[in-house]
Amino acid sequence: MDEGMGLSPFVRAIRFALNYKKIPYTVIDLGMQEVEQTAKSIGAPPTMGFSTGSPRYTVPMIHDSTTGKAISESFNIAEYLDEAYPDTPRIIPPGTRMLQSTFCMSVFTTFAPLLPVLRPVMAANFQSPEFSEGVRKRFGDGALQNMLTPEEEAEAWKKVVLGFKLIGQGYGAQGAEDSAFVMGGATPTFADLYFTSFLWWLKRLYGDTQEWKDIAAVADGKLGRLCEGTLAACKR
Repeated sequence: MDEGMGLSPFVRAIRFALNYKKIPYTVIDLGMQEVEQTAKSIGAPPTMGFSTGSPRYTVPMIHDSTTGKAISESFNIAEYLDEAYPDTPRIIPPGTRMLQSTFCMSVFTTFAPLLPVLRPVMAANFQSPEFSEGVRKRFGDGALQNMLTPEEEAEAWKKVVLGFKLIGQGYGAQGAEDSAFVMGGATPTFADLYFTSFLWWLKRLYGDTQEWKDIAAVADGKLGRLCEGTLAACKR
């Protein structure tokens, strides 16, 4: 698989889930203009609507050849995998759905200020020209060019680091030896897979830079250890 076409954190969270559950799967790379056609061809439902009221199809989506079912949207897919494969480790344990869903929405909201910073980096270094053209048609030229001033970019990083610090306060007074997984314990849940998909995205784009070090150091280094622990648990 071309990793340049596989940097979506939403898709990555589901790949982590499938890896963790040891469920075999095949990845199909799609251009931006192929998403809707593919979703319709496998019967995957739309996940949201455009302002015009027309349905919008997004990734990730899965087609389970063992059941014939097609599912869209990360959290829905995670729930389906728990239900369809009860003999695999649960990633949304009973009684945690609302907590995990709310946490995942908080992670995305916190991360959102960085999207205008990251999209041009992806276009310049990871995406094929064809994929980038699809992004331009969907999001406009601003998605491929850095439209922010250096001051605005620095402010975006500041906002995200601060937001992650606020999330990291949830660890409380835990010591370095305590679990870095969001729900505690020795095994990850979907909250960990989802959060790590965004941390992984940053690490993939920026490598061992100060930007990544600032994120990894949050909560006395727990975000860095969360990323490491989840990646170790979700190796294919």
